[in-house]
Amino acid sequence: MFDKEKIEMDLITEMYSMPGQNFNVKILYKEKDSKLVKSINYSTFDSPPYFPRINRFFEFCVSRMPMLEFIDYHATETSQPILRYLENIEKEFTIH
Repeated sequence: MFDKEKIEMDLITEMYSMPGQNFNVKILYKEKDSKLVKSINYSTFDSPPYFPRINRFFEFCVSRMPMLEFIDYHATETSQPILRYLENIEKEFTIH
């Protein structure tokens, strides 16, 4: 009756086509036996309010780094350009 895979793909396509903005992201985590909260900070382009790219990276961290306890993430809009979307990036950096 319903094609679940098609519906999922349509939803994913729609989420990724939503207008995006640049964000500074802070992912909070701690080591399993520690009370000290640390953070991973990075900038990215994503689409509010669902943040599919940020959520996917957060879920990747949770699944691939079981020795850490991931707490939450915070996304703050920024007007600063982010590295991925700067022009002439291949001319500014050499990848060996």
